[in-house]
Amino acid sequence: SILLINNGRIDEAGALLSELTAQESSNVTALFYLSLVCNLKGDRAQEKALLERIIALEPDNTDANASLGRIYASEKKYREAEGYYRKALSAGVWNEEASLGYGRVLLSQKKNDEALKQYDEVIKNNPDNMLAYIDRAYIKSVREDYSGAESDLDQAVRIDPGYVWNYLDRGRSRLYGGRYEKAAEDFSRVLSADSSVFIAYAHRAEAYEGSGRDDLAIEDYRKVLELREDYAKGYVPFALQLFRKGDWKESASYFQKALKRDKSPEFMMLCAAAFLNAKDKAAAEKIVNDNIGAIPREILLYHVSRVYVDPYYETIAVQKINEEKKSFEKMKGMFYLAVYY
Repeated sequence: SILLINNGRIDEAGALLSELTAQESSNVTALFYLSLVCNLKGDRAQEKALLERIIALEPDNTDANASLGRIYASEKKYREAEGYYRKALSAGVWNEEASLGYGRVLLSQKKNDEALKQYDEVIKNNPDNMLAYIDRAYIKSVREDYSGAESDLDQAVRIDPGYVWNYLDRGRSRLYGGRYEKAAEDFSRVLSADSSVFIAYAHRAEAYEGSGRDDLAIEDYRKVLELREDYAKGYVPFALQLFRKGDWKESASYFQKALKRDKSPEFMMLCAAAFLNAKDKAAAEKIVNDNIGAIPREILLYHVSRVYVDPYYETIAVQKINEEKKSFEKMKGMFYLAVYY
């Protein structure tokens, strides 16, 4: 039966194992291999029933417990999966599938400390388990240990240099850790393998910005929004790059897109400022008139924005700027007033 399974003759193996289990209903080995046949044929219900028969006969059966853990995990029944994986590991004999599966179930429940111990155990017993490095790197990234995450992803890349998503994950770790040039290299590696991965363009744009290569960043942001026009997270950074470059009209259009999704006073003022720089005072006034009602009157930008539609309000706006205690808010007020002038 095992030879038939290994040679892809699944139906023949299933028939042979069914005959054997009909004769020997307590043959745990035969029941387990028959469950593998059901797995290969996609019969999840029958696979689970056979595994439960094994558990009834041998409650501590490592393979059956590990397989039930996998099934319940795939159904997102993490608590049940956790119980089966724990049982599989309780025999004291290390089982790689159970340990890795247990770690992933713990991770899915945000039990990161316990999950980390499982991944450490997997890597100690098998230093070439790529999945354990990937998941452990994720936990380290969540904890902002970007150097540790990068180190684990170095190992994942070593194990399978052709698996492109490891470069994407390592690029993120490098990006968040401030290693912008190295991050850009990883995202470029992803794009050289598949130029349709829009998120790699988005992350590379951030990396280019971080390393001061703004002209390259603007090209990537444009590519991102060509591939995914609805990628709202890209609207503001792209608009800011266009503002920096002096492409006022296009900059204003992306600030408008951002403003439709988030009625932020900042987006309104940036949009109005872009229109003013484009010598389109009417459009700037319209943006302010259409959105000023949503701005809390107690914030400084409300008073500065009123100058854009009512020049006589300038004296009050200047007074409010002078009274502002927060230096960054004061600086923003001065900037938008300077654009108006």
